Amino acid sequence: MTSTPDIDEAAARFAARVVPQLADWCLVSVVDADGTRRDVGRAHRDPALVEAMHRYADARVASNRATAPVPTALRSATPVVIPELTARHFETMIADPRSRAALEPLRPVAVAAFPLVARGEVFGALTLVNGPERGAHTAIELRTAEIASRRAALALDNARLLALNQQVAERLQLSLLSPPVQPDHLELAVRYRPATRGVSIGGDWYDAFLQPDGDTVLVIGDVMGHDVAAAAAMGQIKTLVRAIAFDRLEEPGGLLRRVDQALVGLAVPAMATALVCRVEQGDADRAAGLRRLHWASAGHPDPMLLLAGGEVRDLTVPVGPPLGTGWVGRLAGGEAAMPDGSTLLLFTDGLFERRGIPLDDGRARVRALLERSAGLPLAELCDRLLEEMLEEDVEDDVAVLAVRAHAMDRPRPAEAGPMAPPPAAIS
Repeated sequence: MTSTPDIDEAAARFAARVVPQLADWCLVSVVDADGTRRDVGRAHRDPALVEAMHRYADARVASNRATAPVPTALRSATPVVIPELTARHFETMIADPRSRAALEPLRPVAVAAFPLVARGEVFGALTLVNGPERGAHTAIELRTAEIASRRAALALDNARLLALNQQVAERLQLSLLSPPVQPDHLELAVRYRPATRGVSIGGDWYDAFLQPDGDTVLVIGDVMGHDVAAAAAMGQIKTLVRAIAFDRLEEPGGLLRRVDQALVGLAVPAMATALVCRVEQGDADRAAGLRRLHWASAGHPDPMLLLAGGEVRDLTVPVGPPLGTGWVGRLAGGEAAMPDGSTLLLFTDGLFERRGIPLDDGRARVRALLERSAGLPLAELCDRLLEEMLEEDVEDDVAVLAVRAHAMDRPRPAEAGPMAPPPAAIS
């Protein structure tokens, strides 16, 4: 039970373990956060009666009266044992005649319900039922079931708390992944995919915003760790990058150095890789129809530039240490032209890094995919990247930021500023 974070699967495993050692059949109920009770764990020793058990279990929650064993055990947090069931019991416990009819093929003669209690909270129940051949539960069976329900309750509660922790982290992380700005003549698309194996939240993030001089700043990064703390640290680092970049108008290498100093000086307990790229266009460049990229990397994978004809260029630059190390050196920056129709791709290592596969081979897969996707619209290109690069069991979260340079067929309005961002595409 402790090997799965899924509470429904854990309950099903518990039911399968209990039968037939402690009962002819059993149901394991859980109570969700909204108070809804569900019978998720079900097992019967006789394969011929499994379908009948499911029919009754499907109707049990709605048809149980308050005096039934499970509602009573949930209220009192104590076991309820009925060693000999009578017709009167069925009438007082089950409100729906159809549910009583569904129970008849199962021929129950004895029932015992044990609350699942962990950390002072009742969040489920174990129901053990015997048929006429087995009769009433023995004292040893009841004592064993009581001990087992306590151990199972802790395992189920741990699975429940882990699921809640992941939900909180995911909501926190997604709330911090702001929609990208859409400047004139640049089209931006973002994708985020959480991990599907292990803890499904990390600290990957993307960002795109305009500086006061009109240049577009692109950021992608990855905070070390996979939990709520990583998501919270990501929010702090992202805010620092935004604030310093907007205030200083500094080249990417200098910006990353200032962010690193701020993290150390403010004692932010986090380390992160990050890449900052600035799309620049002065008056002379605008008149010539040119854009220039300046970028620097603090431990982050190099970006790629897909040209309109299908050629892919790795935008390599000497990589400095991650943010949060207090490194006193200077980060080297790269510079490249960004022609019309080209696409700049920034991504985290979860896109191409796989166990047992060399990193260069992983990047080569990304490069080959881009080469055959040059004619796709930007959104479709991003979707293809995730579809073909990521398997079902993704061990790391993935962030992608893609920018396409459209032809400058009209002058940019002098008063242009950040446009209202559309909702970010989260996959």
